[in-house]
Amino acid sequence: DWCETEDECIRVEIGQVLRYLLTGNAEYFRAVPRVYAKKNLPQYRRALSCWEMGRYGSFNGRAAFGPDWLPLSAWAESLFIGLLRWPGCGTREETERTTAQWIAHLNARIKKLKKMRGEATGILFLEQEARLPRRPPSKWERPLRIAIVQSVVPDVEDFKAAGLGDLQLNGAAIRQKHRRHLRLILQGVRKMLEARLSHLRNSTNANLDWLILPELAVHPDDVLPLLLPVVRRYKCIVLAGLVYHPKDVSDPASKLINSALWLIPQWSPEHGLQVSRIEQGKAWLAPGPERSNSAIMGYRPVQWIVRYHWSSNSLYRPLLLSASVCYDATDTGLTHDLRNRNDFFAICALNKDIPTYDNLATTLNYHLFQGVLVVNSGAFGGSNFHAPLKESYERKLIHFHGQAQASIGFAEISPHKFVTRPSKSYKAHSPVGEWKSPPAGWTGPQL
Repeated sequence: DWCETEDECIRVEIGQVLRYLLTGNAEYFRAVPRVYAKKNLPQYRRALSCWEMGRYGSFNGRAAFGPDWLPLSAWAESLFIGLLRWPGCGTREETERTTAQWIAHLNARIKKLKKMRGEATGILFLEQEARLPRRPPSKWERPLRIAIVQSVVPDVEDFKAAGLGDLQLNGAAIRQKHRRHLRLILQGVRKMLEARLSHLRNSTNANLDWLILPELAVHPDDVLPLLLPVVRRYKCIVLAGLVYHPKDVSDPASKLINSALWLIPQWSPEHGLQVSRIEQGKAWLAPGPERSNSAIMGYRPVQWIVRYHWSSNSLYRPLLLSASVCYDATDTGLTHDLRNRNDFFAICALNKDIPTYDNLATTLNYHLFQGVLVVNSGAFGGSNFHAPLKESYERKLIHFHGQAQASIGFAEISPHKFVTRPSKSYKAHSPVGEWKSPPAGWTGPQL
């Protein structure tokens, strides 16, 4: 009844229909409930408000629509917020769109999405913003300090001990061992940052920008109590492999998937610090027990590109970060599609074939012409970070050797070295004097 024009009515009604299609609930404003594995235990749930309060107070972020693997970008969030905004909802919509303008807006996005689909894999590439996670000054730049963490628990023996009936590692004994190990590892990251501060010249900031853990390194129940405090403390991005978990947690018969979770902090004047959760799926199961187990399925609905904003200077585009889970990194179609889309490629692994993955990182960093990080389980070692810099002694930034080694390593990157093209120029080039000559056919990220 508050709609003043027919265009406003159409806008709201289309938003209602689209939200219903995503949630499957005729009460379109209801969020999809977060159902966890321990459904049989009593737990707190918020009281449901009346229909009218829900209608004028619904949350339209991607977390309201279902699991973290949903292929919904920040653009889709802004679409729902724009369609379903009500008077006084506080959105920053500068202008009212007519129905014709909404149609043009959607058609432009569809056109762009077609270009964002990979030629070799057919997979859709979606972008997630990682803006400065604190109140920004008028002029700012931040480096990219990366922490590679080789955790050891769980390893192959832990999965064998748990058996096929507990691939999610929910048993009391392994849960206690796993959580304790992860907690100590994260405490070690804090101590190593303090130690790093003691020897870095001209640095008083023991900060962290990107923390990476191996495949299957974190139980979903440990994300909130252990990983989220690290994100809030350091305002850092976290990429961590999750233990096998159901694709649809509300379905008891749902198959298990193997994925890596991105935790991305962002700050806004309206909402303060918010942490976005997106999952990078794994399409190709590893040869052996994982592939032969009928309870596990490959699932990669989208390939995420995280746009790391590092400078307030509009002439510089964000650094582009992407990741894959272990065996997916051997997908030549994926690496082909990533070649001119990305600046850093992280591989979360639990892999005993160390020589192959060493060679993979050494080869891909030049053919993709970007930084390549392999973060393997400490049960096998072999984590490394290579970049195609000009001098040979500079190209290997990190390399861990030895088995059963819980290790933590750091690399501090100047984004000036890795931004291979200014945002307002379409002329490809590599930073003068910093990198090797690019491989044949390389053009740089297509913005």
